[in-house]
Amino acid sequence: PASAADADVDPRAIRAVDPLTYGIYLRGRDAILSRDPAGLQRAVGLFQQALLRDSTFALGWAGLADAWRLAGGLGYIPETFCFDSAPAAARRALALDGQLSEAHSSLAGTLTDAADWTHAEVEFRRAIALEPGNALAHQWYAAMLITLDRRDEALHEARRGIQLDPLSQAARGLEGSIEGYEGIHSPKAARNAAHGPPRSAMIDPNHPGTRAWRAVTFARLGRCADAYAESDTAQMLAPDVAMILIARAGVDKLCGHLPRAMAEIARVKTHPEVYLSGVYMAEFYTAIGERDSAFAWLDRTHYGMASRMDLRIASALDPLRGDPRFRALLQREHM
Repeated sequence: PASAADADVDPRAIRAVDPLTYGIYLRGRDAILSRDPAGLQRAVGLFQQALLRDSTFALGWAGLADAWRLAGGLGYIPETFCFDSAPAAARRALALDGQLSEAHSSLAGTLTDAADWTHAEVEFRRAIALEPGNALAHQWYAAMLITLDRRDEALHEARRGIQLDPLSQAARGLEGSIEGYEGIHSPKAARNAAHGPPRSAMIDPNHPGTRAWRAVTFARLGRCADAYAESDTAQMLAPDVAMILIARAGVDKLCGHLPRAMAEIARVKTHPEVYLSGVYMAEFYTAIGERDSAFAWLDRTHYGMASRMDLRIASALDPLRGDPRFRALLQREHM
């Protein structure tokens, strides 16, 4: 149970980990890569299974922290649960093994959600110092750096993440987003600068968020049949997820069905986790020229690391950036 993360623990002596427990943990790390609801639920279950076998297994607590944090940030589980439970699990991992790189990077991730940039940077640097090959630490550190507009440092960390994990969709997508934001000239940068990609496209080409992004991209190109096919797949993979529903409204708008799009948006407004997707709502209202509504949603958003990064780099918000309200928002979010 999540409350166990708050229990007092004694640092354990370094010892061999049971191979079966470690294997279950690795399966959890594999499941977490999907970033879809089923994959993250499976990851949580596997990390909890590992911890039932060994409650002092620090890697298991770090993995559980990451899975809860990602599921909450994507709107798959209640925000209040994950933003309490993930930091507690990360701190439990750190209490069990203060020399574990993954514990420091997990804690750093939760600190970025709270916009505690100073302490997050300390934890990211500690994670990398303990294990320079921790690709995820480099990737998440890069995301924080670009959010803070530290572009050169962000690109360096993102590229280091790719060197360490060249098959990672997350690392390559993050590099592309940073390049696009910086205006670096390459075909990939030009695509990203023009239309995204959103953070989901950093993860997996078959992720529901990536499917939703493809749907909107097809709709921009006038390929509405392809757009609706991608959108249907996204909704099948992640039913009733606010950001997927908002993307569907975007497809409707671009394909000439604005009344249908507005009906979809009205339905999304009743979604219990809609405030995690406020940046996407703002992008929709910006696209239809309703700037005041866009700012209203930006003001209502419950910001975490990913939504703050979207706020910094999303090209769909460019029409708002010269408005004093946007600068005030960045200041309020400590950006």
